Amino acid sequence: TIFENEPKNSIMKRARYLDIAVYSFGGLYALLFLFVAATRLFYPYEIEWNEGAVLDHAIRILDGKPIYTAPSLDFSAFVYTPIYYYVTAIVMSISGVGLYAGRLVSIISILITAWLIGRIVWRETSSTLLAVSGSLLFIAFYHLSGFFYDLVRMDSLALCLVVAAIYSTLYSKRGHILAAVLVALAYFTKQQMLFVWPALALC
Repeated sequence: TIFENEPKNSIMKRARYLDIAVYSFGGLYALLFLFVAATRLFYPYEIEWNEGAVLDHAIRILDGKPIYTAPSLDFSAFVYTPIYYYVTAIVMSISGVGLYAGRLVSIISILITAWLIGRIVWRETSSTLLAVSGSLLFIAFYHLSGFFYDLVRMDSLALCLVVAAIYSTLYSKRGHILAAVLVALAYFTKQQMLFVWPALALC
């Protein structure tokens, strides 16, 4: 209503400027995330104090050793469920042992999550601008996460599985079945992801 007396051309010009600003600033955040993630990918030391210990779990899988065994001075298992360790072990079986394998799993998970968020927004609004904004806004929260998006941790993979479960619940023909599988996988990646199950069950 505040623009009702403004010429239509002026309103459209304002909208174009807004589109340009969103794509420019959002794209800049995305490029910065990709740059930082790429530079940290092959950094040979721990960025966060848990990274090496999480990698040890995946290495035990490669060596055919159990994860959940009696604690000792050499190894004590974290109280997390195992899927991230197995996915990282699969990557390491192809690429070799290194922190980069776990970071690659997290980076790919975050990019898939951003894409799924964009798809959800687009399905709800039919707006490409809003869909791209949703994806880029999620990427822009990188610093608010404590820069956890690309670490050797299970958080990014667990989040990806939860968002995939939300997407399948909303839009897949047999979404309730796929969502149940994805929520189970998310739970076995990190237990806290079970919080989303009641909402999906109600949906």
